[in-house]
Amino acid sequence: MREFHAALRLFGGIVTTMAALSASRVAGAVPEFADVRLIVETSFKARRDFHDGDLITHGDIAPILAQLEKQGFDVRRKEQGAVMLLADEHPFARLLNSSEGAKLAPMLRGKPEAYDRLSRLYSFSAGRELVTTLARGADEKMLATLCSPEAAAELEAMYPDEPACRNLETASGLVYTVEQWVAHLETMHTLAVRNLSRPGE
Repeated sequence: MREFHAALRLFGGIVTTMAALSASRVAGAVPEFADVRLIVETSFKARRDFHDGDLITHGDIAPILAQLEKQGFDVRRKEQGAVMLLADEHPFARLLNSSEGAKLAPMLRGKPEAYDRLSRLYSFSAGRELVTTLARGADEKMLATLCSPEAAAELEAMYPDEPACRNLETASGLVYTVEQWVAHLETMHTLAVRNLSRPGE
């Protein structure tokens, strides 16, 4: 019962925050970025199944984008605002949400470079075996090895025809964490404010 009341208070806080922002926003204006950040952070904190640094997918941000749109910050309609996240049904995302990946998920929290490396490896059979072995053993040393420059070079040499193994040390450009997404939103917010101040361009 105590947890229920705590969740209810948190939900009430979200509603209050949204109402206050709606009341204070000037028509046609872009909300302050501090308000954008508040909406994002409050939304994720309201989820009992979410921990800081967890992997986020398209389904996680969809309702938040709708909230931001209501506040005058419509990232979805801006071509330059498109952001790449893993789909909800991506095999690697499904692994982390399964009982098989229960031990691996906490190991990866707050490590976007690890999400990037492992999601790419998980997209082909030999790499999937490596990640599955890692998930079963929850071995920090193996994780560090797989994410190392030496492993990247070795995997690229072993699987030269595998697209997922090309340029493993170069970030794919995908967004994996809330922190990364907030940074992306801040860039889009800067552009939106700039465009609003120069409507004729």
